[in-house]
Amino acid sequence: MIDLETVVELAAVERFLSRALYEAGVWNGPRQSDDLDPTSTQVLEHTAERICIRGRVWEIRDQAKRWFWLELTRSGAWFLDYDVEPRHAKRVGAVERANEVEWRVHLEGDAVMRDGTATPIAARFRATDP
Repeated sequence: MIDLETVVELAAVERFLSRALYEAGVWNGPRQSDDLDPTSTQVLEHTAERICIRGRVWEIRDQAKRWFWLELTRSGAWFLDYDVEPRHAKRVGAVERANEVEWRVHLEGDAVMRDGTATPIAARFRATDP
């Protein structure tokens, strides 16, 4: 079981994203970000069973802010959409569901608690051509 309270802080979200994107081969290393954008990152839903977070992460490689959408359940299942298609960039901050826009990367997998934080352990990966 995942303690969803550990995922609410921005640093924990960034660690989770970094690990998932690295493990899936989207990023070349686990430290490809330089923090989340606190003005665009928000918890959209937080219940006992699920947390949903939308925001932007600063990607070091190309010095760009990329949108993400993370959903994590208490059972450990997680879903991550990353790098919204450019034609949807202006509206992604206003949508209520990830599937209302197109993403370049979709990951899903399982997570466990390690050292007091949620950690992705497996990922299935789907990407569209940029």
